Parts: sequence; structure tokens; C-alpha cells
Amino acid sequence: CESVITLKKINWPEGVTEIGDYAFTITLLDEIIIPDTVTKVGKEAFSKNQAVASKVFIPDSLKSYGDNAFAEMAINPLRYKDVVVTGSSNSKAKEIVDKFKSGKYSYTYKEIVVPVKGKTYTVGDVQYKMTDAALDGKGTVAVSGFAKKTLKSVTIPKTVKVGDYSFKVTGINANAFKGMSKLKKITVKTTDITKVQKKAFK
Repeated sequence: CESVITLKKINWPEGVTEIGDYAFTITLLDEIIIPDTVTKVGKEAFSKNQAVASKVFIPDSLKSYGDNAFAEMAINPLRYKDVVVTGSSNSKAKEIVDKFKSGKYSYTYKEIVVPVKGKTYTVGDVQYKMTDAALDGKGTVAVSGFAKKTLKSVTIPKTVKVGDYSFKVTGINANAFKGMSKLKKITVKTTDITKVQKKAFK
């Protein structure tokens, strides 16, 4: 009889590039966010995961995975929920779902927006530049501009959601409010802003 390792969360070391054979087999991981530095996952690395619900993020960096690396992750379909595998259209997420789903083990593919450091995203009327694309809650953005120059009021939130992930608003970039001649009120809800660049409000 195989015993269950009661591991529920992984704190990945910085710069990890490979996950070895059987590294996390028969565990209780409810969320698996593979770092975007990982290029290879070994055989049966995450097989037979027995968490109540399993969510797996596959980064674009993953190029190869071993036999049964993500197999049987809903070990008892009478008790456990579906496995949701997320990733961008450039990742192997859909391939993994197609390979490991069956009538016994239910896998669902969910395509997501994968934030990229340095890229600008529009959320509502505000444009944010990704300053740190970490997906573990430590990622950050800076206000970089606005989709409409005719706004009369603006609210800068504590966090902003890009795709399925939340990022702290920690800065206001140079010329962010340039051309906002009708703006009368700015409400800042975050206390995490550490840098306001030159001419941000000019």
C-alpha cells in the first residue's frame, strides 16, 4: 500500500529549472504553480495527487515532461473534484489535459493570460505596466497611463487583476497622467506605492 505524503504547498527555490522523477507523487497539493524557470518535469513527478481540488499552472517555459508526470491527479473520482490545468495558448497545458484525462480521471483545460514583465495591460480605464510578473501574490505593477484622456476622476486600487492573478500597485510611471486635463479627483487606495517617477502628474 502506498502511503500519502501530507505535503499541501510547495515553496519553490529561486531559479529552479527541473523537477525530478517522483518528486511530488502521492501528495495533497491543492495548487501547483510551476515556476516559469522550469523547463523539464520528470516522470510521475505529480502523479496520484490526492488533494480535495487540484489546480495546476503550466508555464510557457516547460518544454518536456516524463511518463505519467501529471497522471491520476483525481485519484478517487467519487470524492475528489476535477483537475484544472491552466496555461497560455503557448504552453503545454492543453496537451497535458488531452494526454491524461480519461473517463476515470477528469481534467479540464483553462487558457489564461500569462502576465509578462515589462508588458502593459489595460484594466478598466487604467493602464498598468508589469514590473514583477510573479504569480504567487508578490507580483507588482505600476500605473503607466489611461485608456481615456477625458476622465474626471481616477481611483488607484491596492491590487489589480491581470488574467487570473492579482498584482500589487507599487508605482506611478513618468508621464502617467499626461494629457488628463479634465481630471479633478485622484483617489489612492493603496499604501504600497514606493516610487513615483518624474513628471508623473505633470
